Amino acid sequence: ASTAGVVARPGGGFRVERSAEFRQAPRLASAGATSLDKPHAFVAMPFAAELDDVYHYGIARPVKDAGLLCERVDQATFSGLIIERIRERIDSARVVIADLTLANPNVYLEVGYAWGRGRPTILLVRDVKDLRFDVQGYRCLVYGSIRALEELLTAELGRLPPLAPGATHGP
Repeated sequence: ASTAGVVARPGGGFRVERSAEFRQAPRLASAGATSLDKPHAFVAMPFAAELDDVYHYGIARPVKDAGLLCERVDQATFSGLIIERIRERIDSARVVIADLTLANPNVYLEVGYAWGRGRPTILLVRDVKDLRFDVQGYRCLVYGSIRALEELLTAELGRLPPLAPGATHGP
């Protein structure tokens, strides 16, 4: 039995011939490259094992349910300086979500940058005792459990103004 397009070679083996209708698929430049243009939430938080479940279940789920990509810089693959990546992703973020639990100075730096760039920012903290004086006067979602965080963040993300058609991030 023969298979269309497969030709036996003398001495063994075979060769595949392309039909006239064959069209080469466009080459993929990079898997996921277009995701950089999709609306996303930039998450600033300490990279501590004790907060992994907070990120995966309390933050990532509501963000995805809101139709946004959830991005934490330690989980992205990129080249170049990390601070440049942070700036780029905050600048293009639909919203910045910052967990101030453990009072990590890097998280506070990212919040300050987001505020300076006018990005919508949602502050989270597990215990108000973790808040430093410079943010104590700002609205902060205080969560006692991951389930409570998921509910609070879902409601807060629901208050974001809708994106204009074709927009990749907020105002």
